[in-house]
Amino acid sequence: MPFIQSIAEYLLPGLAASILFLLISAVSLRIRNEKNSRFHRLMILIIGLYLAVVFHLTVSPIYFPFALPTGNINLVPFQALASAFSNPMNFFGNIILFMPFGILLVLLSNKCQKLYVTLLAGAGLSILIEILQLFSVRSTDIDDVILNTLGTLLGFVIGKYILYRLPLLRKKVGVYQESDGKYC
Repeated sequence: MPFIQSIAEYLLPGLAASILFLLISAVSLRIRNEKNSRFHRLMILIIGLYLAVVFHLTVSPIYFPFALPTGNINLVPFQALASAFSNPMNFFGNIILFMPFGILLVLLSNKCQKLYVTLLAGAGLSILIEILQLFSVRSTDIDDVILNTLGTLLGFVIGKYILYRLPLLRKKVGVYQESDGKYC
Protein backbone atom coordinates (compact mmCIF):
# COMPACT_ATOMS: atom_id res chain seq x y z
CA MET A 1 0.00 0.00 0.00
CA PRO A 2 2.83 2.52 0.65
CA PHE A 3 3.94 2.09 -2.98
CA ILE A 4 0.49 3.08 -4.32
CA GLN A 5 0.35 5.95 -1.85
CA SER A 6 3.73 7.20 -3.07
CA ILE A 7 2.51 7.10 -6.69
CA ALA A 8 -0.53 9.13 -5.66
CA GLU A 9 1.82 11.81 -4.33
CA TYR A 10 3.17 12.23 -7.86
CA LEU A 11 -0.21 12.09 -9.60
CA LEU A 12 -1.54 15.29 -8.03
CA PRO A 13 1.38 17.45 -9.23
CA GLY A 14 1.20 15.68 -12.61
CA LEU A 15 -2.50 16.48 -12.88
CA ALA A 16 -1.91 20.07 -11.77
CA ALA A 17 0.88 20.52 -14.34
CA SER A 18 -1.32 19.02 -17.07
CA ILE A 19 -4.21 21.34 -16.22
CA LEU A 20 -1.87 24.34 -16.19
CA PHE A 21 -0.52 23.27 -19.59
CA LEU A 22 -4.10 22.93 -20.89
CA LEU A 23 -4.99 26.44 -19.68
CA ILE A 24 -1.90 27.99 -21.27
CA SER A 25 -2.54 26.00 -24.45
CA ALA A 26 -6.19 27.12 -24.57
CA VAL A 27 -5.18 30.78 -24.34
CA SER A 28 -2.53 30.30 -27.03
CA LEU A 29 -4.96 28.48 -29.32
CA ARG A 30 -7.64 31.12 -28.84
CA ILE A 31 -5.17 33.85 -29.81
CA ARG A 32 -4.32 31.93 -33.01
CA ASN A 33 -8.04 31.26 -33.69
CA GLU A 34 -7.58 27.51 -33.25
CA LYS A 35 -9.05 24.94 -30.88
CA ASN A 36 -8.43 21.39 -29.82
CA SER A 37 -10.90 18.56 -29.39
CA ARG A 38 -11.97 17.03 -26.09
CA PHE A 39 -10.01 13.96 -27.15
CA HIS A 40 -6.84 16.06 -27.51
CA ARG A 41 -7.36 17.62 -24.08
CA LEU A 42 -7.95 14.17 -22.59
CA MET A 43 -4.72 12.89 -24.17
CA ILE A 44 -2.81 15.82 -22.63
CA LEU A 45 -4.19 14.97 -19.19
CA ILE A 46 -3.37 11.29 -19.62
CA ILE A 47 0.18 11.96 -20.83
CA GLY A 48 0.73 14.32 -17.88
CA LEU A 49 -0.37 11.64 -15.43
CA TYR A 50 1.66 9.01 -17.29
CA LEU A 51 4.81 11.16 -17.10
CA ALA A 52 4.24 11.72 -13.38
CA VAL A 53 4.16 7.95 -12.85
CA VAL A 54 7.23 7.42 -15.07
CA PHE A 55 9.24 9.98 -13.12
CA HIS A 56 8.09 8.41 -9.87
CA LEU A 57 9.23 4.97 -10.99
CA THR A 58 12.55 6.08 -12.48
CA VAL A 59 13.79 9.13 -10.60
CA SER A 60 12.11 8.98 -7.19
CA PRO A 61 14.15 7.64 -4.29
CA ILE A 62 11.32 5.20 -3.56
CA TYR A 63 12.18 2.20 -5.69
CA PHE A 64 9.90 0.15 -7.85
CA PRO A 65 9.84 -3.47 -6.60
CA PHE A 66 12.30 -4.74 -9.25
CA ALA A 67 14.72 -1.79 -9.31
CA LEU A 68 17.48 -2.00 -6.77
CA PRO A 69 19.73 0.97 -6.01
CA THR A 70 23.22 0.38 -7.29
CA GLY A 71 24.61 3.75 -8.35
CA ASN A 72 26.43 2.16 -11.31
CA ILE A 73 27.00 3.77 -14.69
CA ASN A 74 26.96 1.49 -17.76
CA LEU A 75 27.92 3.03 -21.08
CA VAL A 76 28.47 -0.29 -22.88
CA PRO A 77 25.41 -1.08 -25.01
CA PHE A 78 23.57 -4.41 -25.06
CA GLN A 79 24.77 -5.70 -21.69
CA ALA A 80 21.11 -5.94 -20.67
CA LEU A 81 20.67 -8.73 -23.22
CA ALA A 82 22.94 -10.92 -21.14
CA SER A 83 20.79 -10.35 -18.05
CA ALA A 84 17.43 -10.52 -19.86
CA PHE A 85 16.69 -13.98 -18.49
CA SER A 86 18.19 -13.46 -15.06
CA ASN A 87 16.38 -10.13 -14.55
CA PRO A 88 13.43 -10.12 -16.98
CA MET A 89 11.53 -7.45 -15.02
CA ASN A 90 14.29 -4.93 -15.70
CA PHE A 91 14.61 -5.92 -19.36
CA PHE A 92 10.92 -6.08 -20.24
CA GLY A 93 9.97 -3.44 -17.69
CA ASN A 94 11.99 -0.80 -19.56
CA ILE A 95 10.23 -1.72 -22.81
CA ILE A 96 6.74 -1.86 -21.33
CA LEU A 97 7.25 1.38 -19.37
CA PHE A 98 7.68 3.40 -22.59
CA MET A 99 5.08 1.70 -24.79
CA PRO A 100 2.29 4.01 -23.53
CA PHE A 101 4.49 7.00 -24.38
CA GLY A 102 4.64 5.97 -28.04
CA ILE A 103 0.90 5.28 -28.13
CA LEU A 104 0.00 8.57 -26.45
CA LEU A 105 2.25 10.64 -28.72
CA VAL A 106 0.67 9.15 -31.84
CA LEU A 107 -2.81 9.83 -30.45
CA LEU A 108 -1.85 13.32 -29.28
CA SER A 109 -0.25 14.95 -32.29
CA ASN A 110 -0.13 14.69 -36.05
CA LYS A 111 3.56 15.62 -35.88
CA CYS A 112 4.16 12.36 -34.01
CA GLN A 113 2.68 10.39 -36.90
CA LYS A 114 6.25 10.38 -38.22
CA LEU A 115 8.35 7.60 -36.73
CA TYR A 116 11.50 9.66 -36.27
CA VAL A 117 9.67 12.35 -34.26
CA THR A 118 8.20 9.82 -31.85
CA LEU A 119 11.50 7.94 -31.52
CA LEU A 120 13.40 11.16 -30.84
CA ALA A 121 10.86 12.12 -28.17
CA GLY A 122 11.13 8.67 -26.53
CA ALA A 123 14.92 8.65 -26.65
CA GLY A 124 15.03 12.24 -25.39
CA LEU A 125 12.79 11.45 -22.42
CA SER A 126 14.82 8.35 -21.62
CA ILE A 127 18.11 10.30 -21.79
CA LEU A 128 16.63 12.96 -19.49
CA ILE A 129 15.70 10.26 -16.97
CA GLU A 130 19.16 8.69 -17.16
CA ILE A 131 20.82 12.09 -16.64
CA LEU A 132 18.62 12.71 -13.60
CA GLN A 133 19.58 9.28 -12.28
CA LEU A 134 23.24 10.33 -12.37
CA PHE A 135 22.47 12.57 -9.40
CA SER A 136 20.85 9.83 -7.31
CA VAL A 137 21.69 6.37 -6.07
CA ARG A 138 19.93 4.86 -9.08
CA SER A 139 22.01 3.28 -11.81
CA THR A 140 22.46 4.94 -15.19
CA ASP A 141 22.49 2.56 -18.13
CA ILE A 142 22.69 3.07 -21.90
CA ASP A 143 20.65 -0.13 -22.26
CA ASP A 144 17.76 1.59 -20.51
CA VAL A 145 17.78 4.25 -23.24
CA ILE A 146 17.86 1.56 -25.94
CA LEU A 147 15.07 -0.49 -24.35
CA ASN A 148 12.94 2.58 -23.61
CA THR A 149 13.29 3.71 -27.22
CA LEU A 150 12.31 0.20 -28.34
CA GLY A 151 9.24 0.49 -26.12
CA THR A 152 8.43 3.83 -27.73
CA LEU A 153 8.76 2.19 -31.16
CA LEU A 154 6.36 -0.60 -30.18
CA GLY A 155 3.97 2.02 -28.78
CA PHE A 156 4.20 3.96 -32.05
CA VAL A 157 3.19 0.82 -33.98
CA ILE A 158 0.29 0.16 -31.62
CA GLY A 159 -0.83 3.80 -31.79
CA LYS A 160 -0.75 3.78 -35.59
CA TYR A 161 -2.76 0.55 -35.56
CA ILE A 162 -5.35 2.14 -33.26
CA LEU A 163 -5.69 5.09 -35.63
CA TYR A 164 -5.94 2.70 -38.59
CA ARG A 165 -8.69 0.67 -36.93
CA LEU A 166 -10.59 3.72 -35.65
CA PRO A 167 -10.73 6.25 -38.50
CA LEU A 168 -13.07 8.54 -36.54
CA LEU A 169 -10.39 8.87 -33.90
CA ARG A 170 -7.85 9.87 -36.56
CA LYS A 171 -9.88 13.00 -37.26
CA LYS A 172 -9.59 14.14 -33.63
CA VAL A 173 -5.80 14.02 -33.42
CA GLY A 174 -4.10 17.39 -33.33
CA VAL A 175 -5.35 20.98 -33.20
CA TYR A 176 -8.34 22.23 -35.19
CA GLN A 177 -7.53 25.19 -37.42
CA GLU A 178 -10.50 27.37 -38.29
CA SER A 179 -8.86 28.61 -41.51
CA ASP A 180 -8.36 25.09 -42.94
CA GLY A 181 -11.34 23.47 -41.24
CA LYS A 182 -9.30 20.41 -40.20
CA TYR A 183 -7.11 19.05 -37.42
CA CYS A 184 -3.37 19.36 -37.90
